[in-house]
Amino acid sequence: MKRSKREDWLIAALCSLLLVDGVILLNVPFLRPLLAFTYFSTVPGFLLLNTLKLNCLEASKRFVLSVGLSITFLVAVGLCVNFFGPAAGIATPLSTQALVGGYSVALLALMLLAYRRNADLGFDPDSCLHRLKSVWKELVPFGIIALAFPMLTLIAVRLVNTLNMSVAMLCVLAGVFVYVLFVWRFNSHLSTTTYVVATWAIGVAMVVALPLRGLVAGGDFDVEFAAVQQIASSGFWTFSLSSPTYSSLSATFLSAIYHFLLGTGTLPTYQFVDPVLLSILPVTVFLIAKRYVTSFPAFVCALLLVFQLTFLEAAVTSLRSRMSLLFLALIILVIFDDEINGTKRRALSLTFLASMVVSYYMFSYLVVLLALCVVLISAIPPLKRSGSRRIQPEQIFTLSLLVLSAVMVYVWWGLLTQGSFSDFLTVLRNSLGSLVQVANVEARTATEQKAYATGLQGPGDVLNLVTYYATVALVALGVVFSALKPKETKFEDEYRFLMIGCLVLWILEVAMPALGHAIAIENVLVFTLIVLLPCIPLGAAAIVRVFSLLRTTLKRIEPTALRRHENPLLRTFSRRLEPVHAIIVVLLILTILANTGVDYQLFGQSYAVLLNSHGQQYDTWYIHPQEIASAGWLSTHAQENASVFSDAYGGTRLSLGARLQSSTQPLTLFPVKNWNSTAPGYLYLRYENVVDKTTVSSGVSVTKASQLYTPVPTNLPGDKIYSNGGSDIYLLP
Repeated sequence: MKRSKREDWLIAALCSLLLVDGVILLNVPFLRPLLAFTYFSTVPGFLLLNTLKLNCLEASKRFVLSVGLSITFLVAVGLCVNFFGPAAGIATPLSTQALVGGYSVALLALMLLAYRRNADLGFDPDSCLHRLKSVWKELVPFGIIALAFPMLTLIAVRLVNTLNMSVAMLCVLAGVFVYVLFVWRFNSHLSTTTYVVATWAIGVAMVVALPLRGLVAGGDFDVEFAAVQQIASSGFWTFSLSSPTYSSLSATFLSAIYHFLLGTGTLPTYQFVDPVLLSILPVTVFLIAKRYVTSFPAFVCALLLVFQLTFLEAAVTSLRSRMSLLFLALIILVIFDDEINGTKRRALSLTFLASMVVSYYMFSYLVVLLALCVVLISAIPPLKRSGSRRIQPEQIFTLSLLVLSAVMVYVWWGLLTQGSFSDFLTVLRNSLGSLVQVANVEARTATEQKAYATGLQGPGDVLNLVTYYATVALVALGVVFSALKPKETKFEDEYRFLMIGCLVLWILEVAMPALGHAIAIENVLVFTLIVLLPCIPLGAAAIVRVFSLLRTTLKRIEPTALRRHENPLLRTFSRRLEPVHAIIVVLLILTILANTGVDYQLFGQSYAVLLNSHGQQYDTWYIHPQEIASAGWLSTHAQENASVFSDAYGGTRLSLGARLQSSTQPLTLFPVKNWNSTAPGYLYLRYENVVDKTTVSSGVSVTKASQLYTPVPTNLPGDKIYSNGGSDIYLLP
C-alpha cells in the first residue's frame, strides 16, 4: 500500500532524529557540533509551528520563529530533565546521555502531535529540490555575495591577530559599505529572501568578529562564563538567591546545554553559540520594519542595529541582555503580524515573554514599564481616536497582559531570585530621589557625560556624539510624524503607543541620573530601537518634506547646469537614489565609523580592539595566555582565603584563569590603591603592568596620555614568586 505524504514526513522526521542522536552519542568529529547545533536550533521550533498549524507562514518568519521557539524548547525541556532526572535515578541530569534522551522523547512527542494535528504535512524530495533551486535563483548574485562576509571576517581577524593588519578589517567594513551602495542601486530587483540572507550574513560576521580575536572579555563576561562553568561542572542547575547571572537562563543554562549536545568546550561554546543564535535578531528587526517601510529602508534599519555597540560587543560583554532583546523583537513580530492571530498570537507572545523574563532581569522590568506606558497612553482620547490606516483586529496591550507580565517578573526575580528584585526596588527609590539632580552632569556616568558633550577626547568622540544625536533626532522626528499624520503611515495605533512609550523611557533615563547608573544609556537606547528603528526612514521623510517646501525658492537661484531637468546625470541619479534613502545610508555610514572604532583610526588613535593589538580597549579587554596561566597558578598555589591585589582589570583575569584551570580555591580580590603599601597577600600583575609598565583605573580612555593611566613602580614590595614574561606574581609580606 502506498504511503501518504504525511507518513513520509513522519518517517523523515524520525530518521533525522535518529541520525542526530547517533552522531552525538558516537561523538563523530566535526559532524557532531555542526549537525547538533543546526538541528536543535531549528527543528524543535519548526515542529512547534507545525503543531500550531503555522507552517504556511512566510519562510523568513518561519525561520526566525523556529530559532526562537527552539531556544525556549531547549531551556524548558532542559529544566524538566534537570529537576525530574534525579527522581529517575540520574545523578547528573545535565549530561550528554540524559539530555539526548530527554530531548528525543520530547521531540518524538512533538512529531506525533504535529502529525495528528496538521493535515497539510508532507515530504516530497522533488518539491524540496525545486524550492532550493528557486531560492538559489533569488539569491544570485547579491545573496551569494553577502554569504562571503563571515569568511572574509574570519580571514581579516586572522590577519589582525597574526600581523596586526588593521587594514584587513577595515577592508571588510568598507566591503559592507560598498555592498549597501550596490543594494541601494539595485534594490527594486531584489527579493525578500536576498535581504534576509544579507542581513543574517552581515550580522553573523560582525557578532563573531570580537570572539575571533581571541579571549576578549569586557563587562560581565567573566561572571556569565563562571556561571556556565559551574553548571557544566556540577551537572545540575538550581535556583540561586544570590546571583541573578546564574538565573539568566538564555546565557548560562543554554550555553551549558549546548556544551553537552555539541561536545565542545565551555569557553568556545559560550563565545560562539549564543552569538550565532543572536544573529537572527537583525533579521527579526528587518521583518518588523518591512511591515511599515519598503525593503531597502528596512534593510538599512537592520544594519543600524548590527552596528550598534550593544550588538557588536554582545559576545564579550553581556550575552544575557542581548538574548533578552532577541525575545523582545520576537514578541513585537508576533503581536503585529497579520498571519498570526487569536489564540496562536497570544500563545507565542506569552512564550517569548516568559523566555525574555528568565533571560535578563533589568530588561524584564523595562518591558513591564513599557507595557504600563502603552496602557496609559492608549487611554488618552485624542490618540485613541487617531484613525490609523492599518486596523488591528484585537487589542494586545491590555491591563491583563500588564498584570500577567508583572507577575511573571515578580515570580522569577522576586520570589525565586530575591536579590535582583530587591536591587530593582533600590534602583527605583534612588532614581526617584535623583530627579533633583537632573541638571547635574557630574552625577551621571562617564558615557552619559559624553552624551552631554562633556569629557570628549578628540575628533573621534565628536563624531560619535554627532552620530548619536543624528539617530535620536531621526527617531524622534519619525515618532512625531507618525503621531501627527497617522493616516500617512502604516503603523497600528498600538504600535504608535509603543513608540511613544519608548520615548517616555528616554525621558526617564535623562531625568533620573541614578537610573543611568543602573541601566546604561546605550542599553536603554538599543532596547527602544527594537521598536523605534522603523521610525528612522519616517524621520528622513519628514526632513525631505520640509526641504521640498523650499524647492521653488531653491530652483530660482539654482544654476542651470545643476538643475535636474536639464542635467541628464543628476536626473538619473535623482530618479534611482531617493533622498530618504540617502539620509539613512549616511546615518548607517556614520554608525559604522563611530561604533567599530574606524573614526578613531582615521584620526590616528588606536582604540578599538577589533582593529588593533594595542590601545586602551586592547589593554583592558584582551586577555593574554600568560595572564590566564599565572592566574591559574595562583589559584592552585595560593593559601586558602588569601588576599590578592591587582589593578582595575586584574579581577577578570583571575576569575577566568581559575575557572579555566578548574580551581575552586577561594581568593579575595582587592584593588591596588598604593603600589608601595599593601596588606599581606599576593600582588598580581597582568600583561599591561609587566610589558607596558602602566596600569589603568576603571574608565574609558582613548589615549595613553589620559589621567586614568599611571606608571607601575619599578621597586615593588614583596618577593616575585612567579613570572612567565607576560604576568608576574609577588608574595607580599
